[in-house]
Amino acid sequence: MNPNKSRLCSIFVIFFIFSLSSVWAQNTGTAKEVSVSFVAEARFGKVNGKFEKVNLSVQDVQKGSATVQIDLNSISTGIGLRDDHLKGEDFFDVKKYPVAIFTLDMLTDAGENKYWGRGNLTIKGKTKEFTLDIVRSETSETVSYTGALPVDRKDFGINYDSSINPIKERVVVLFTVIFSKKKDN
Repeated sequence: MNPNKSRLCSIFVIFFIFSLSSVWAQNTGTAKEVSVSFVAEARFGKVNGKFEKVNLSVQDVQKGSATVQIDLNSISTGIGLRDDHLKGEDFFDVKKYPVAIFTLDMLTDAGENKYWGRGNLTIKGKTKEFTLDIVRSETSETVSYTGALPVDRKDFGINYDSSINPIKERVVVLFTVIFSKKKDN
């Protein structure tokens, strides 16, 4: 299968995560918004969802290390019954594993408003290393960082499938972090 197609083909949920580096600190202030969403694909169509509760904690701006915690109970696809199923044992098992964590341990400037990051994603007690591409954009008041993290749900023990509506194994998790620019005094 074409790797670009498999990245676009997504499934239901998993997540990402991300943070900043010294480059960000030079011209950004407080994180104004942190969002993690996903697009999932199954036989009967795509599912868009998001996590309502996401926490970003920067450990070391100079090294580009940070932690993103996602409250899995905050998953929202717009359909309550589906959300409840995703929270259950077939998927995230939020009673045992209420939080997914992405720890960014390196961020490198790749030039032309692009960055390369490396970190570990932990879901359901299983950890896997990922690399991700991040794009920086800027307005007069904000600096934004966006990217996508393709995840194979089966790497994290999310093996549920339906013979009626099979779910793709790959999920693309989308993230955005928006900072208010620092004000000059």
